Amino acid sequence: MISRSCEARELKRYTFVGGLFLLALAVRLWRLTTHSLWFDETMSLFWAGQPVARIWEVGLHLVEDKHPPLYYSLLHGWMGLFGSSDAAVRSLGSLLGALAVLPACGMGYLLGDRRSGALAGLLVALNPFLVWYSQEVRMFMPAATFALFGLYGLLRSLLSPQSSALSPRPAALRLGWWALALLGLVGAVYSYLFSAFLLPVAALWLLVLWLWMMRQGQSLGAWRFFLCGAFVLALAGALIAPLLWAAWRVSGGESLPGRMFGGMAEALARLAAAYTLHRGPWGEGAVHTAQVGAGLLTLLGLLLPLRGRASTGFSHSQMGYLGALGRPLLALYLFLPLFVGGLLQSRDRTIFDEPRYFTFLVPAFCLLWGRALAALWQRVRLLGWVALAAVLAVHLVALSHLWLPQNLREDWRTAAAYVETHAGANDAVLVHVDYVRIPFQRYFGGPQPVFFPFTERLNDPAQVEPPLLGLLPFDSVWLVQSHTQEFDPHHLVERWLAERFPLATEQYPAGITVKRFLTRYRLPELPPDVPRLDAACGPHITLAGCAVDDERTPATDERSHPPSAWVHVRLYWRTEAKPPADYTATVRMVDGLGQVWGERLYREQETLRVWPTSRWEPGEIVRQEVDVNLNPITPPGEYRIVAGLADAAGQPVGSEVICGAVQVVK
Repeated sequence: MISRSCEARELKRYTFVGGLFLLALAVRLWRLTTHSLWFDETMSLFWAGQPVARIWEVGLHLVEDKHPPLYYSLLHGWMGLFGSSDAAVRSLGSLLGALAVLPACGMGYLLGDRRSGALAGLLVALNPFLVWYSQEVRMFMPAATFALFGLYGLLRSLLSPQSSALSPRPAALRLGWWALALLGLVGAVYSYLFSAFLLPVAALWLLVLWLWMMRQGQSLGAWRFFLCGAFVLALAGALIAPLLWAAWRVSGGESLPGRMFGGMAEALARLAAAYTLHRGPWGEGAVHTAQVGAGLLTLLGLLLPLRGRASTGFSHSQMGYLGALGRPLLALYLFLPLFVGGLLQSRDRTIFDEPRYFTFLVPAFCLLWGRALAALWQRVRLLGWVALAAVLAVHLVALSHLWLPQNLREDWRTAAAYVETHAGANDAVLVHVDYVRIPFQRYFGGPQPVFFPFTERLNDPAQVEPPLLGLLPFDSVWLVQSHTQEFDPHHLVERWLAERFPLATEQYPAGITVKRFLTRYRLPELPPDVPRLDAACGPHITLAGCAVDDERTPATDERSHPPSAWVHVRLYWRTEAKPPADYTATVRMVDGLGQVWGERLYREQETLRVWPTSRWEPGEIVRQEVDVNLNPITPPGEYRIVAGLADAAGQPVGSEVICGAVQVVK
């Protein structure tokens, strides 16, 4: 009867853990493609698209790419099954990220109690940092999941469950747990190199558990456990040794040495904020509160013992080992990798630059936070509920910010869509630096040719001119730039274009700059696709034609230049005689009553400043392009675009002309 009751409780626990897994998966699949892939993600696709032999050749040498081959190989197979759409390639990480709930619950249970295990699983399921990196096509979260399974397998290999309907063959199960420990730890390192920091954790866990068992008089079981564990860890070390040697050799030639444990306090504060709030429009007060709260919960998880244990399918003596050792084992899990990282700063000062480098530590925090919440609940139930509500509130608020446009790393989808929508048939696209063509071309479907001639650092203007001269036959050049800080720190490419050609538009999707330069702005005749107007606007000047590119638009923009949307207008001027002065073009968006809801943006490099009206030749067509900046509260409806001329004092010259219409939508 007692055995059946235990089995019923076990089945109920497994059902609960399965529910947490489904919750984690749902959160990670929610708005999966809201953000476009950024450069690093497209590099994952690039390598995953190679033959498997090539993936392993590159991944084992770590020269062409700095990450091991296992994740790329898994992604290669996944893409073979489900394709390479954004949703398909991101779903692999979402699935692997959700699976982290399973070992997190199990480890929380073994190192604490049922409540701390459930809370640890819940926190892993909802942690905004883990959700973010589960949705990213990178190896950080998959490696963290593999490592969790490895550590969990090590713990479970110690325990001998009583024979039951759920576990009829304990010896075979123990062998399976050792296999899980080996595969998990090796798989983590072969996905992400910093996972090797957990190998010393596993070794010290083995030593601590062996010493504790010896003190409890379990010498036979202790030696059996220690020898099996030593064999598994030695085998894991042998399997990853060639990879670690390649990493050490490559890093020695490329990394910059720093000071051992330099800036550790700042690094820990940065990790605490990232692992609780992650990305979002957080003020300084919110960040400091999160850092203090995370530190306090971590400290409570390390200091407060849990009271008692519920009955389980394991022997009381075995549960005693782990119950008593839960806090020191978790302390090793959390602090030993940080200690190793601090040591290695003497070789590479960038180890703590990015919180994602230590993604595998976030579950350690969640385990300690789960223990702290369970301990508080045991002592003062109301305090435990309040603390849990506060932690969940922070997680849920932080989750709601993940998909805001301002949290995009690089918005290649928006950049490519704008160029594709607005580029002319005889335009060219210049991507700078060359390697960011990979994310741009993933989303760009236009017929325009894409050039990427600059592969090395640019220090001399003479390096720039020869390739750019080849773009002169095109009507305009779209300059798409990202990652230029190292390769073109003086902006030589953009300066060469800006010194010679008018600027037609500039867009700023996250992490990217898009600019259009008019290489042909003096035309012999009006292009055939432009509506003809032939409307007099000033002394000897006629607006020969005008085209409104954004005839249907919302009033606001969240991607390129928030909060206002822009309407792009192309103007084609003609003069029959030399104009008496220099004029500027005025372009406005007005409603039926003549009220202004949008004004054009003025730029130093626009056409009428590069080629002022006083220099115009009779009969030629001068092409000018402007952006009309809308009032973000513009109500939906139809509006007119009116254009005219103004003198140097800003006073109107001649009459305005209606040159198009815009439909503002919600």
